[in-house]
Amino acid sequence: MKKFRKAWGRVNKTSLFMLLLTGVLSSCAENLVSKAPATAANDEEIFQSYQLRADQGDAEAQYNLGLMYYNGEAVPPDLEGAMRYYKLAAAQGHTQAQYKLGRIYYRGDGVAQDFSEAFRYTKLLADQGKAEAQYHLGRMYIEGQGVVKDFVEAVRYLKLAADQGYAPAQNTLASLYSKGQGVAKDSAAAFTYFKLAADQGYAPAQCHLGLIYYRGDGVAKDFSEAARHLKLSADQRYPQGQYHLGVMCEHGHGIRKNSQKAARYYRLAAHQGDAQAQQALKAFREAWQAKLRDMGEQEPHASARWVPQKKQALKMRHKPSYAGQWGDEEQYDMDDIGIIYRTRDFGDPQVAPDSGDDEAQYHLGVMYYLGDGVAKDFSKAIKYYKLAADQGNPMAYHNLGVMYERGEGVAKDLGEPLKYYKLAADQGYLDAYYNLGVMYLEGKGVAQNFAEAMKYFKLAARGLVQAQYDLGELYRRGDLGAQDLEQAFYYTKLAADQGHAQAQQNLGMMYYGGQDGTEGF
Repeated sequence: MKKFRKAWGRVNKTSLFMLLLTGVLSSCAENLVSKAPATAANDEEIFQSYQLRADQGDAEAQYNLGLMYYNGEAVPPDLEGAMRYYKLAAAQGHTQAQYKLGRIYYRGDGVAQDFSEAFRYTKLLADQGKAEAQYHLGRMYIEGQGVVKDFVEAVRYLKLAADQGYAPAQNTLASLYSKGQGVAKDSAAAFTYFKLAADQGYAPAQCHLGLIYYRGDGVAKDFSEAARHLKLSADQRYPQGQYHLGVMCEHGHGIRKNSQKAARYYRLAAHQGDAQAQQALKAFREAWQAKLRDMGEQEPHASARWVPQKKQALKMRHKPSYAGQWGDEEQYDMDDIGIIYRTRDFGDPQVAPDSGDDEAQYHLGVMYYLGDGVAKDFSKAIKYYKLAADQGNPMAYHNLGVMYERGEGVAKDLGEPLKYYKLAADQGYLDAYYNLGVMYLEGKGVAQNFAEAMKYFKLAARGLVQAQYDLGELYRRGDLGAQDLEQAFYYTKLAADQGHAQAQQNLGMMYYGGQDGTEGF
């Protein structure tokens, strides 16, 4: 990656209110204020100004002084000093200071974890009408964190947040109505609140709504609506949505039975740790092995070469290293059970890719690209990718873009990858978003445009761990504009929580240096 001049950002002087949704979905706010390139003298002047105003009782200055102590600006990082000024500001009703204190105590960030104190500060915010705080207070009542479990109080605060349109609160409130916890069981109310959250694009609610239609809980059973809502959830990489959509594909409930798609959805959910999906994928593998035994084969027969064996396949996506250099392609496992095309109850493994099945055409292209069971042949890979792409297959669009970018089997042409990546991105294909971000970042085949690069990286980061990690680095180093440590922490933590080793290391260093941002509870 080219080295860009850094414009160092600084502490937000107004406010940033961001809460991490519990275990499922995260939300964040953009940094609202940045400053000119900082100098030590400038930091010292700002610090002295805040100190003077803070000593005169100015709550905003007390809060900002706390931030400077917390982040180590003009002074070494000092949590004790930060806490002292946060508490002074919080006592005057400063909401961001209350939020900060609640977060620190909830997490045990440099202090002993104290749910009681976290509850106290969260309640101060909730009683001022802050929807996120009302939601988290409701969750604390449900979990008994810092307070005796009380589902009635949980419902009260969740309703306050739900009435402000806060989707996570609507979703949790719906769950309580569906179970009759803290409120009389009411399927109609549960449906209403799930729908309110689902209509805002909240993936867990979309999944719940799909299951309501699937089971006919308080509504007429409707497999078509179930599949629609589950797919909306699955498209956001919500594992339960992926798993249940896989069930519908496997059994043909309301949609065409398709074991290949079922296996794909099970695998997506299983790789996120969903136990039900892992069991379903295991059952698929065992069924496939039994199918092979019935055929008298231990491995797929050579004549069925368009049925890949368990191999390593390239997902041809740029992979930036920690040092900032765009590296080589990344590998991922093909479906462990093998890919079966045009399947119905595992179907006929002899189905030819020339039959018009875009999935078969795409995977045959992969095989020719890799030389997997056939002689490596880029021209034939291009041929089958194009056949699949002509039917709108986003993976084929993406891989055609990669081959044109690298000049593999075709003349190198940077205009073509941009076209193909955009076609794949139009269908929400995350790797295409990522590669578009790279092209705009480096000015490859298009005018260099950092704003467009950031836009596409953020789209990719909705589900691509590497993109989350890279965004964290771009914000941390200020490579695309002002340095933003809060956004750096947010994206680095997203990647770290999904097992990205370098992100975990960087996150540890950020905690150590006091640069942890405000990622929420």
